[in-house]
Amino acid sequence: MTLTSKRSTIINYETRINRWVPKDWNERFLPEISTAEVYRVIYEHIGGNLTGTGKETLWKMIRRIFEMALQEGLIIKNPANAFKVRRDVQEQQVLTAVEAQRLLDESRALNHRFWSVWTFALMSGMRSGEMYAIRWTDVDLAAGNLSITKQWTNKDGICGPKAGSSRIVPISEDFKKFLIEWRRLTTGFKKELFDSRSQLI
Repeated sequence: MTLTSKRSTIINYETRINRWVPKDWNERFLPEISTAEVYRVIYEHIGGNLTGTGKETLWKMIRRIFEMALQEGLIIKNPANAFKVRRDVQEQQVLTAVEAQRLLDESRALNHRFWSVWTFALMSGMRSGEMYAIRWTDVDLAAGNLSITKQWTNKDGICGPKAGSSRIVPISEDFKKFLIEWRRLTTGFKKELFDSRSQLI
């Protein structure tokens, strides 16, 4: 994994595996670990200590580790492939268009320090790490798009975007007006759109 994954990914795997997988697995050969044992780890060993989403994440990690072993010829089948773990279905609470507009209007009227952050986030749909990494050179007002080619994480700093693929975000007319005004209101020219990560927390 160290050849293909970010350090933050490796740390995440190590932390979760060490926390939830039985310690005696460290003394076992991989072909000895059965589908039933993987299933018991997810549904009995962990039990109610993780949400359905947490169980699904751990199952995917275990499955990926076995998949790498399979590719290396260390095992002949992946025991984690015999069943699936489904995350909990939860109703997502989101702002309506009216609520979002009210948030922006009132935060602007109050000169709230997060007005620009909330406006940018709602109009672009970008993640906070992507917002912190974006620069004015990534903004093409003439073409009407943003180029998202990097993100910031607390483990890797500035690095490639999530899932490893860049993408283009179209700039609407309202978004364009905001960006022009925001750039005009910014004291002095700065290459960063956001001064610090504290703006995004």
